[in-house]
Amino acid sequence: MNPETSTRETVQTRIWVNAYVTVTAERALADARAAEAAIRRGDAGPLAGIPIAYKDLHATRGILTTAGSAVLGDWVPDFDSKTNHHSIRLGRGPGEEEEGHVHVPR
Repeated sequence: MNPETSTRETVQTRIWVNAYVTVTAERALADARAAEAAIRRGDAGPLAGIPIAYKDLHATRGILTTAGSAVLGDWVPDFDSKTNHHSIRLGRGPGEEEEGHVHVPR
């Protein structure tokens, strides 16, 4: 299946079920293209092509981060939080698709 079609369908489904606070569709599409290229080159990471979503709890550079609070409703940090930095950087291998932030229960 075409990675763009697959990623678009996945993102649209997740929007429909209201699972996401923030959808990073363009980033996911770019990641899908990178995954396809990495797989073809033979240097893909173990999670290449697998969609990943991060809980909307800790600051994530360039992505709306609300932590489930109206007070942070429009906050887009320019850094990754210390607690989130390692999980995000460890999870961001060649070709892994980051789709966005999922809701945090209030």
